Amino acid sequence: MSHDELYKLCSAAKTKRNGSDEEREAAFKNIQDWLDNNDEDTRKNAACHTNQIKKSTPLHEIVAARPSMDMVSQIIRLQPETIKQENARNRLPIEVALHYDASNDILIV
Repeated sequence: MSHDELYKLCSAAKTKRNGSDEEREAAFKNIQDWLDNNDEDTRKNAACHTNQIKKSTPLHEIVAARPSMDMVSQIIRLQPETIKQENARNRLPIEVALHYDASNDILIV
């Protein structure tokens, strides 16, 4: 299993953020299924994977998708240090969340 799979799922959810409720829910379900069906080491390694071009992590991608607070919390718990990691635009995940109008619940996680 590749370490970029979680990143790709979170990135796909980001592209669906303005889609229908069904599309968004399906994207979030894919992420949750991945989290539920992989062991702890795989999840931890995947959560810190950095896209080489965008320099973003799964956390950067998922916060842009307007997910549930629980989903963001799950990803942060896997690799808490990713909250301090800047992407290629020098944005922390919290700044990405603000840019994409994340809910207040996400901002306080």
